[in-house]
Amino acid sequence: INGATTVDSEIDFNGFGPRFGLDGERLLGNGIFLYGRGFLSILMGEFDVEYIQANVFNGQQAFTGFNDDRVVPIIEFELGAGWQSECGKYRLSAGYYFSSWFNAITTQSAISSIQANNFSDIDQTITFDGLTTRFEIRF
Repeated sequence: INGATTVDSEIDFNGFGPRFGLDGERLLGNGIFLYGRGFLSILMGEFDVEYIQANVFNGQQAFTGFNDDRVVPIIEFELGAGWQSECGKYRLSAGYYFSSWFNAITTQSAISSIQANNFSDIDQTITFDGLTTRFEIRF
């Protein structure tokens, strides 16, 4: 009877900062190698959040947004194995990648904050992980 209500949010982050890390590999023989990478990035930037709530019959019910300057630390790890051709020009590798973004604004935290009209303590950690493959041609 009241019609469908939709909620839409958009979150953009623009930032910059230094990246520190280690990248190593060990050749085992016959072109087989193991590798590992670990990085820490410290990004300084701005989150831009927009929120729209609309109803089929009532039209736009709410539109708001906010900007927040933040420092976002990011850690990244990758471990894997690979093969390289005898001359070292061609490489194929596969591994597991894990990344965490700290002090981030997510869709869930933004919508909850806007609906509660409370914009303090809205940071969350975002994690990404999964298998990765890579084919390289070096020259």
